[in-house]
Amino acid sequence: MTQPRRKVKPTKRLPLVPFKEAQRLSDERIAQEHGLPLPTKRSPRQPGILTQLRQLRRLRPIKPPVRKR
Repeated sequence: MTQPRRKVKPTKRLPLVPFKEAQRLSDERIAQEHGLPLPTKRSPRQPGILTQLRQLRRLRPIKPPVRKR
């Protein structure tokens, strides 16, 4: 006879930061660290800032939150 299934206790869920938001926050942090102006939607953005940020982000990549099973 098979054993009854164990009940899984609910765990406290941490609020997940959406990936886009996390990326934006990391952009802000990287820009501050390197003293670069932030790319914003309102200001006419200087070309090349996003690419600069992207290159810097490659040095310290941001990982999307990992969902535990």
